[in-house]
Amino acid sequence: MTNYDVKSESSLTELNKHLSTNMFIGGNAPNAQDAITFEAFNDEAPCTTKYPSVAAWFYLVHYFKNVRESWKSAPVEEKKEKKAAPAEKKPAEKKEEKKDKKKTADDDCDDMFGDAPAKKEVKKEKNDVDDMFESDGEEDKDAAKARQERMKKALEAKKQKDLKKGPKEVIIAKSLVLLDIKGWEEDTDWDALAKKVLAIELDGLVWKEEYKTPVVAFNMKKLVVGCVIEDEKVSVDDDIIEKILSWEEIVQSVDIASFGKI
Repeated sequence: MTNYDVKSESSLTELNKHLSTNMFIGGNAPNAQDAITFEAFNDEAPCTTKYPSVAAWFYLVHYFKNVRESWKSAPVEEKKEKKAAPAEKKPAEKKEEKKDKKKTADDDCDDMFGDAPAKKEVKKEKNDVDDMFESDGEEDKDAAKARQERMKKALEAKKQKDLKKGPKEVIIAKSLVLLDIKGWEEDTDWDALAKKVLAIELDGLVWKEEYKTPVVAFNMKKLVVGCVIEDEKVSVDDDIIEKILSWEEIVQSVDIASFGKI
């Protein structure tokens, strides 16, 4: 496990490269290293210009403040060993099987002429399936009727069991989205802009109450806001970004800093 030094430019460069292809330091899911590295920043966001991927990761992890501590004790998934495939029968064994079958056929021929000793008759135990094929037609019908009754009772019991369980829970696909909103002027009223953005209401959209206004460059800032959307109901580009870009006199651009399934 690689340990990253947030005070070292080379280490931050390496971390930025790693996070450019991974949502978390742990990959697709956070682990102890995400929590430890975040704490090392001491709430000071990294430079978004030099380390854009690290900055996006920082704001994403920030919104998990209530569960970050639990990441430190997350279990490590162990790799399961593959079971060896069963060995195929050797040609010699197959030859023996053919030989035994031939011997049995020869024995039957010998029995026709009375040369072979009499074979003991092996009784086969009957079960419900055998009952269905009795030679007597009346017994066939009785067995089939009994089987149908058993199936009917089993289906009814399963139906009652499913009713007790109640309706199945519907899983709703959701995503956590972070947006970078840039303005035209240095003296943009970011609090007013944030209030305007958070006032956008859509079915399936929930805004995070907290927002950030980090410095981008030359005292210019940007607004970083987060939200949770229901994937089937809300389109980030068409429903949210397009709405914010319509405020042309205030907003210069809107970028998706991070987009992760939850």
